Amino acid sequence: MAGLEDGRNGIKSLLSGWKRWRVGIKWYLAILISQIVIELAATRLYITFSDVSPDITWYAWYGMFPMFLQAAVFGGAIAEETGWRGYALPRLMNTKSALTSSIIIGLIWGFWHLPISLIPGANFPVALSPLLFFVFLLNAIFISVVMTWLFNNSRGSIFICYLYHALLNTAIFGSIIHFENMVSAWQMKMYFSTALRGIFALLLVLFFGAIRLSRKKEISTLNPL
Repeated sequence: MAGLEDGRNGIKSLLSGWKRWRVGIKWYLAILISQIVIELAATRLYITFSDVSPDITWYAWYGMFPMFLQAAVFGGAIAEETGWRGYALPRLMNTKSALTSSIIIGLIWGFWHLPISLIPGANFPVALSPLLFFVFLLNAIFISVVMTWLFNNSRGSIFICYLYHALLNTAIFGSIIHFENMVSAWQMKMYFSTALRGIFALLLVLFFGAIRLSRKKEISTLNPL
């Protein structure tokens, strides 16, 4: 699409977002700490309200690294972030606020997962019920807001969004491997983690503003070229 619209310059502009990885250590810490805090808090809430006891082993923690490699290479983050944040987001922000653009992408992103959400094991441990899919859709919108915040404050870095996406997939599934009933853990944690991500997204909007999701005076990514 970038090539059809703008030729070689469009493709060059799109792929340039992958080269913006020197964005400051604080943004790498932001994606790491935010994932850890949300997933640990959601896990703690699940343990408290479900009265379960996880079987935590060092072997399970070591398994997180190959899980991250799988998510980073085969988990879809590379292609998805090139499309959602690299292609769609800058074009939407040419005419819409950062928050509105995030909601639009979040809705499309969530419904894009609908076919595989109906097939157990395709992308989720079980087929999603209508209620759980609605929660997943909200989760996608909240994540999209966070992604826009990262994108606009990292000079349009697709690489940062890609890392966040890969860490997200790792954290979601890696945090349930300590539980005997991983399906139940995944389902219940989805409610808690979505609520926590909603709070995080709301705080970002309140602090950085809905127009840009950034306190920078200019966001160069508003023009895809």
